Amino acid sequence: QIKVWFQNRRCREKQRKEASRLQAVNRKLTAMNKLLMEENDRLQKQVSHLVYENGYFRTQTSKTGLASKDTSCESVVTSGQHHLTPQHPPRDASPAGLLSIAEETLAEFLSK
Repeated sequence: QIKVWFQNRRCREKQRKEASRLQAVNRKLTAMNKLLMEENDRLQKQVSHLVYENGYFRTQTSKTGLASKDTSCESVVTSGQHHLTPQHPPRDASPAGLLSIAEETLAEFLSK
């Protein structure tokens, strides 16, 4: 009976440690989720702004193209290029690519 009591005690202690470890991981993931949601909101606003700018540049290009009959749009492209440069290289959108992005992001977050 004593042997069983100690086994149960060890099992409960092990469960407590695992529960506290999982709670710590959950807190980190919750914080990471919050940061990613904020980043997502920021990027969505940036996309909206860039779509608006793109429409503006297209209308300006068509207006200046009609007025000057210039077939080269190099000047327009270079003038707006600083807005369109991506901050990160394009990534693979496959599940494996997304998993690698998630793992890199988690590793980066946990290193902070």
